[in-house]
Amino acid sequence: MFSRLVVRDVLLGSAREVLAKTIHEKYRKNNKGKVPDDNPAMAPWEKLREDLKESNRQQADDLPEKLKAVGCDFAPVVGREPKLMEFTDEEIEIMAKMEHSRWNSEKFMAGWSFGEKKNPANKTHPCLVAWKDLPEKDREKDRGAVRRIPELLKSAKFEIYRLKNK
Repeated sequence: MFSRLVVRDVLLGSAREVLAKTIHEKYRKNNKGKVPDDNPAMAPWEKLREDLKESNRQQADDLPEKLKAVGCDFAPVVGREPKLMEFTDEEIEIMAKMEHSRWNSEKFMAGWSFGEKKNPANKTHPCLVAWKDLPEKDREKDRGAVRRIPELLKSAKFEIYRLKNK
């Protein structure tokens, strides 16, 4: 018999690529006009470098942990449209900190380090700092990513719900 966790992981696994593509397309949409079009991260999914695709996949993989941290879970929805949940400001802050930590870990594992300016050739980035040292405009990027979680899961026919023991 499969445990609930295994079943959820299998379901999310089948939706992983859909979620990763959706995360990427939302990034492109939100950064149009802010990030140069020739930035490799702005490429359409089909032309996106594999390391950047994997970054989006890792962000998708972390969704269950973020939801668990704020007393939520998700389930597939059949026969109706999934409902969209709204997170509280406190929940958004908790998950945004988690997202920044996840992103830091991903970058450090790939050989990046702190640098005053972003330099992909040297693998340096000014946002590779603790949350408390992250500028507000960069914190808002993480909050934005978290605010989009319900929409992302809805696109893959999942619905977020609150656990009763929160």
